[in-house]
Amino acid sequence: MIYVPYLARSSVDPDWDKVVLLLHGDGSNGGTIIDSSGSNHTITATGTPAIDTSNVKFGTGALLFDGTAGYLSAGTSADWQLGSGDFTIEFWHGHYAWNGVAFEEPLIGLWSNLSGQSISWLSTVDINNRLTFYYAVGSTPNFTAKTTNSTNGIGSSYRHVAITRESTTLRIFFDGVVEYLGGITGTIDSATSTELTIGGLNYNSDKPYNGRLDDIRITKGKARYTAAFTPPTAPFPDG
Repeated sequence: MIYVPYLARSSVDPDWDKVVLLLHGDGSNGGTIIDSSGSNHTITATGTPAIDTSNVKFGTGALLFDGTAGYLSAGTSADWQLGSGDFTIEFWHGHYAWNGVAFEEPLIGLWSNLSGQSISWLSTVDINNRLTFYYAVGSTPNFTAKTTNSTNGIGSSYRHVAITRESTTLRIFFDGVVEYLGGITGTIDSATSTELTIGGLNYNSDKPYNGRLDDIRITKGKARYTAAFTPPTAPFPDG
């Protein structure tokens, strides 16, 4: 089936060769979730996460996480190993509400305490509406990267979130504004046997995300944003 969006995608991505994950969340309710990047990773839903055609940012659908159970998995891949290079992790985050259980809810990450798996990096939103980016170097986790204050409006409509590494500088953007700026050194642990999960963790059932995510994109090898910017006004391009 050919998907024709009602809002045209941005024309060309000059860094398309660095895109390792791109989830538009388009389709029909409960339909197959497609990775539109050149890597074409298989996306598997455990529990309740699914495409939902109400309350979308772009296109015909968004990824709905109802805060009760489960997560999306993109499997294991070298694509998720961020190492010591530049990167950008971004998505539209909306219609969020605390799930009433966990202090923080996972958004996307390579993080597991299951036997044979390990921790690498993880982005969350906590009960105080702070955005975070945790990462491990030499098996030691670093939990310092989080927005200082509550990020106003994080639960209403859709807001753009971006996490970038530019050499030794780590930034967290909220709607194009730098909300965290700090240093980052070393090589982020690889966690080669750990699956990339979205909206939950594969070892802790009390932390499912309660909200919607749209247009999730990981760019490996490029910090797309290094200063304040205007958030995208169209879906990310497929090439």
